[in-house]
Amino acid sequence: MNRKADANMWWIIIGMAMALLVMILLLIMFREQKGKAELGLFDCESKGGSCDPECPDGYRRSLTFQCPAEENQGAGAAKEICCFAEE
Repeated sequence: MNRKADANMWWIIIGMAMALLVMILLLIMFREQKGKAELGLFDCESKGGSCDPECPDGYRRSLTFQCPAEENQGAGAAKEICCFAEE
């Protein structure tokens, strides 16, 4: 094997190691921020819904979107559900 081909092999290995390192860093960064993004994607009120203990007449319950959990709700308080107006 000639020396030029041997040197090119090391540059390929170094490049692959750097690409792997960058990919791992990006995965770590986005994994930590996923929770914040997920709140905005599945938030009921940001999609035009309303959070109520029970859906009023003319509204239907959405199982896809979520209402934020209230820290000040007591143990006996009803959990709020996401409701959208029927069209």
